[in-house]
Amino acid sequence: MSTPASFALEPLLPPAELAAQFEQQRRAGTDPSELVRTLLPRMRVEPRNSKLAYARAFLDAGLAGVMAALLQDAVLFAPNDAELVYWLGNAYRMCGAHDSAEQVFRNSLQNNPGDERTAQALAYMLRDAGRLDAACQVILRLGEARGGGVEAALRDIRFLHGCRRFSEAAALCERELARGTTDPRLLFLAGEMAMTLGRFDLARERLLAAISGGLDLNAWSGIWLFLAACQRYADGAHPDLERFRSAMQDSRLGEASRAAAAFAYGKACDDLHRFEEAARAFDQANALARPRHPWSAEQWNQFVDACLSRPSPSPSPATGDSGIVPVFVVGLPRSGTTLVAELLGRHPQVCNRGERAWLPFLNQQLASGAAGNNPAALRMAAATYLAQLRQDDAPARWYIDKNPLNFRHLDLIAAMLPGARVIHCRRDRRDTALSIWMQHFAHQDNNYAYAWDDIAAFAAGEERLMQHWKRTLPVPILTVDYEKLAQDPAQSLRELAAFLGLPEQDLLATPSKENSAIATSSVWQARQPVYRSSVGRWQPYAPLIPGLAALNS
Repeated sequence: MSTPASFALEPLLPPAELAAQFEQQRRAGTDPSELVRTLLPRMRVEPRNSKLAYARAFLDAGLAGVMAALLQDAVLFAPNDAELVYWLGNAYRMCGAHDSAEQVFRNSLQNNPGDERTAQALAYMLRDAGRLDAACQVILRLGEARGGGVEAALRDIRFLHGCRRFSEAAALCERELARGTTDPRLLFLAGEMAMTLGRFDLARERLLAAISGGLDLNAWSGIWLFLAACQRYADGAHPDLERFRSAMQDSRLGEASRAAAAFAYGKACDDLHRFEEAARAFDQANALARPRHPWSAEQWNQFVDACLSRPSPSPSPATGDSGIVPVFVVGLPRSGTTLVAELLGRHPQVCNRGERAWLPFLNQQLASGAAGNNPAALRMAAATYLAQLRQDDAPARWYIDKNPLNFRHLDLIAAMLPGARVIHCRRDRRDTALSIWMQHFAHQDNNYAYAWDDIAAFAAGEERLMQHWKRTLPVPILTVDYEKLAQDPAQSLRELAAFLGLPEQDLLATPSKENSAIATSSVWQARQPVYRSSVGRWQPYAPLIPGLAALNS
């Protein structure tokens, strides 16, 4: 085997072989810094492309630190080489030296602000660190430097959407449209962003323009759902009904598009109290959706049994007081979670982050690494989650995560975030089941929603879990009944405020915050004054849907 000094004397091995030998010597106890010092003089005389090849070989071998040292030296002699600088920034990022990576990326973008690859690397790094405003500003500046182009604009809009910066995404859509772009995909996204922000007339205008502009209705089948969500239908002659009906019967469309149209048609008929016609449409929609959304009641019950039988993780002693109060609004979908979160989010000291996907992700990461009871792993997971909750916009004291299915992971919440508060939304089982059956969900976690037996099994598991968590977990859990909230919203909100420790505020008289976004199927309903018409809505459907009345209340 070569000694460290021999690196300076022998011809360099091919990149992959040298990286493997380097790793072998490191494992044998040789000081990595000594190996790097020996290697650098030889590497300086290599051509630029050779340096990149060696750097990537070290990366493939898991030696990001060596890659960083090699490229740092190379950039000293070629500071304007964008390729070397790009890979240096990534090397720093992979080593966890995020400040150095950010500085390298930003310096490079000063010289070349339209460098899409560098801008995206920086934006994704900032996003993953919870600095979503900074990440979106990088993407917006990239778009300004790059100029027009539909495909690039679509990428930028999707990034902004993923960061839940809907106002910025909407503005970018409208900017591209003002430039004369007529691409139906852009019109679709402009409609979706406008709907999320509660600009329903503009949303409808953009969505209809996308359809008339030749949008691929199979690739973008959600357009029927968004169009139906823009209003509550009061006119049986509304042209949307014919649009939905024609689409659900169009054999040229795939099952996904016809299912979405059937859900939209059913929703319109339900608005109009044409219950028998609505029931037929929803039955067709669910029959089309069910084969593409497999779900196992047996696996779900096994998951619930496992949660009930395992000991809860101990709270991590070093999470401490983060200075904020994480608030989790959980329950079955369609049980009032969006309404509760939206009303609480009006408070000036509350930030409603909407449905966050980080908790299921962290739960999966901890489970896959068998780290659920590892204090260090829990602290790292808590820090990651809190960074995504805080982000880098206007600070708040209370932050809401209203992913309803977080009820599956309340034991992890108790372990990671002892200062958390949990609001459990509960609604008449028949109203909840009917409303779930009437929805087309985007995420596979809701695959139970397309068959009555599966909905009943999922709801029963949710009830078992919540009873268990309330008995065993130390985090405070407050149950809010949808019916009581609809009957006396002021009293329900006072109880919620007292539970959370919120300063006094008349939330019913407080408007939603400017540019507040709702990215769920409750987008229209949650923006209306609290109403009671959804209480007992199962009753007209009981004669039409076998088994609905038999569900427990």
